Amino acid sequence: DLSRTIRSVLFFILPVTFVFAIFRNEIAHLLFGTGLFGEASVRQTGLFVAYFSGAIIFESLNMTLVRAFYALGNTKIPLLVAGIVSLGIVGASFILMKFFGFSVLVVPFAFSVLYALQTALFVIFLKKVEEKKWGSVVAPLLFSFESLKIIIAALFAAVAGFLAARFLPLSAFDFFGALMRLLAGGS
Repeated sequence: DLSRTIRSVLFFILPVTFVFAIFRNEIAHLLFGTGLFGEASVRQTGLFVAYFSGAIIFESLNMTLVRAFYALGNTKIPLLVAGIVSLGIVGASFILMKFFGFSVLVVPFAFSVLYALQTALFVIFLKKVEEKKWGSVVAPLLFSFESLKIIIAALFAAVAGFLAARFLPLSAFDFFGALMRLLAGGS
């Protein structure tokens, strides 16, 4: 069942997306915050992570929707849409660089926006292809009551994470950061 699979994807990916967006600086500091990588670089990398976090949801949904096309025996639509979106990402990045200057942040922004467009196109085309083959089996994929519950729960988790990041002492994050470095094999 495609709608159940999409709900499962949302259940796992939405919290991960919010964790990446909220703890972007902590993640950047954990991975790169040593040596010549200063505080300004950590903040810039944190913004990069935050902009890319929006694409996590859409890329996960895109992979699920592409498999639905493959199950229907249609490989042309995913190829064409993905090719157009890939070219669009490059084009949008160059256009945004003209307006906002040479900033690496325009690339993840363009990536996230155009992957959202790709998801919308996949849903539209899947509905058309699927109706021709089987006759409207595709339920409202992203707007079901179950999906709404997952989104609300993920938002509550995001608010809790945000409040924890703002009100817990920094030593708690230092402890978790040291623990993660230890588990990752670093020092």
